[in-house]
Amino acid sequence: EFTRDHNYKLSSPYSLHGNSTSRIDLSFEEVVRDIPGSIIEIYQQFYPEQDGPSDAAMEAIQDYLKRDKKEKQISQRRSLEDFHLTKNDVAFADYTDLFLS
Repeated sequence: EFTRDHNYKLSSPYSLHGNSTSRIDLSFEEVVRDIPGSIIEIYQQFYPEQDGPSDAAMEAIQDYLKRDKKEKQISQRRSLEDFHLTKNDVAFADYTDLFLS
């Protein structure tokens, strides 16, 4: 059982308060396409008596998503040494010697 300090318990990955009818199914594609909308949907499903995420929280999420999008567009150059590899490591010499000789 997984417990948080928010007075609710997640008894399984798909239920809230041990009630299997309190579940939400979101496809990965839906979440990726509309992260803020998915967060609002989760709040509406599990906390219908509450207003949902605050404007400040939603603004922080939007700011994060904008920063993340910019960071993804920046080229991240990597070298073999970054992964503790050499050219020989990735040349598949053992494979080519065994199967292609």
